[in-house]
Amino acid sequence: MHVAGWTAAEVRGTLGIKAALLTADPLAQEYGEPPWQPWPPEQAASRFLAALRRLAPEAD
Repeated sequence: MHVAGWTAAEVRGTLGIKAALLTADPLAQEYGEPPWQPWPPEQAASRFLAALRRLAPEAD
């Protein structure tokens, strides 16, 4: 919603999302970056794979 610039009503109506919408970016503090900023693809992939390895270390 934040990166796409949609309103909460647009997210709910267009995408059908019923869960509570986040008001704060949970990753901003973790990575020390401004909230709701998109990451370059390589950085996003690296962070995703690092998180996956933490969750499933036997998958290496």
